[in-house]
Amino acid sequence: MINEYIKNAGIAQLNEMQVKMQEVYQKNDAILLLSPTGSGKTLAFLLPLCADVVKNGSKALILSPSRELSQQIFEVLRSLKSGIKATLLCGGHSTAEEEKRLREKPSIVIGTPGRVLDHIRRQTFAASTINTWVVDEFDKALEMGFSSEMQSINDSLTSVDKRIFVSATSSVDITPWTGEKPVETLDFTTETPNDNLKLMRVTSPEKDKLPTLQGLVTTFNNESTIVFCNFRDTVERVANALEKDGHDVVVYHGKLEQKDRERALFMFASGCSAILVTTDLAARGLDISQVKHVVHFEMPNTLETFTHRNGRTARQTASGTAYVMIYREFSLPDFLPKKLEEYKFEPTDAVMKSEFTPVYISRGKKEKISRGDVAGFVIKTAELAKEDVGMIMLYDHYSHVAIRSDKAFAAIKKLDGAKIKGGKAKVEIAK
Repeated sequence: MINEYIKNAGIAQLNEMQVKMQEVYQKNDAILLLSPTGSGKTLAFLLPLCADVVKNGSKALILSPSRELSQQIFEVLRSLKSGIKATLLCGGHSTAEEEKRLREKPSIVIGTPGRVLDHIRRQTFAASTINTWVVDEFDKALEMGFSSEMQSINDSLTSVDKRIFVSATSSVDITPWTGEKPVETLDFTTETPNDNLKLMRVTSPEKDKLPTLQGLVTTFNNESTIVFCNFRDTVERVANALEKDGHDVVVYHGKLEQKDRERALFMFASGCSAILVTTDLAARGLDISQVKHVVHFEMPNTLETFTHRNGRTARQTASGTAYVMIYREFSLPDFLPKKLEEYKFEPTDAVMKSEFTPVYISRGKKEKISRGDVAGFVIKTAELAKEDVGMIMLYDHYSHVAIRSDKAFAAIKKLDGAKIKGGKAKVEIAK
């Protein structure tokens, strides 16, 4: 069964942590999984959990601290093609729609603490039916202030006989959440450092590091880049400057509306934008492959956050580089080596431009639209080749698709107003 899931997800081989999790899952009722960012923790707990649901008819609740991570877990679950009925409870969906899905009695519920607790209190979610409780990014959930919500949820889970807590750091205490049960800990955080990650110093001659950053990105050969800042205002300032230089840039931070956050992540993950400028909101819980460069425009206050930021690149077997930007008169933070190799570069005239354009289609999952439907609609109606169509992302009532930029505008003219699965669709550049 698990081998079939692995094949469906297109995974060639599980890593040691994922294999060990399967063994531990069968023998323990309280598990703490500690493993670095990007190591595949979601797949590690989903594989045995799905097998348990199918074999034993158990029901599971998976909590995560953010909408984005909840959605990511949901998508990984879908990729396994297990046939398990699951639903998502988080912002961006109406509670009425969620209530309707809960009445269908899903076997797996995935959601954020606030939204899940809201359904429990309104008695639209029967927490007493849950047998397995998983909390992903447990330490982050506590850090974000969800302790009281999770405690209330924990008190409602009267039939739970298995608890799994997942974290990228070892500084967590799950004793209050497991009672007297012994805890089996899988700690992969002490593994050898990621040899695929290269750490470099970039010294700015001026206190305002923005001109140095503007020169730095011109050396990145149009490769996917995340620029981390500490404040939303800095994110906007940096992004505006890079946009004026002609780069394709998208911003991501907590002040954005949910739809704008979804669009930003799609833009970057699909290659419609070469640079993501963000706060630490993007440091955890996002699984965006093939990020080549991480730039610390502003340094975080802790090693933990620094590590999570770096975890956006050099994931699995890929390589990547993290750049620490420091004004020449400042010292490196105490949690970094006193000496880092200097990245010496000469700015060029190169511009970070994307090959794809994001396109909005006004029909989504609620209209029973699948990725295959979108791909077929775009390729057939717009007369495109398969390689002209990139990532497709489905939402409740709309979809995003990446179309090669030199074909996008002509394609939109053919697609707008055409029918997809029996209904006319409005098609335009995603805004």
